[in-house]
Amino acid sequence: MLTRNLSGAPVVDDGGTLIGMFSEADALKAALDADYHGTGSGRVVDYMSREVHGVPVAATVQEAAELFLRYHRRTLPVVQGPRLVGLLSRGDVLRQVTPARATSP
Repeated sequence: MLTRNLSGAPVVDDGGTLIGMFSEADALKAALDADYHGTGSGRVVDYMSREVHGVPVAATVQEAAELFLRYHRRTLPVVQGPRLVGLLSRGDVLRQVTPARATSP
């Protein structure tokens, strides 16, 4: 996540079905737990959020923006049914909204 400057990463099963999200907050929790207990950092599955709110592939920019605000996330998975097809950030949405607003009177 640090290498790619991501605030969260989707977790999928072997078939590509979205099963969770691993966020910066989840990583911090894992690091603190490892430090406190003197153990390794653990497994992603032990810290990821299982309640995932995906953006349907056919969603509009406005619908995606509403999901970001409703669920207070910085990154949301893009899904087609249960399958992960992409990742969307708040910045991605803002880049789409800003040019449209700049040309408006």
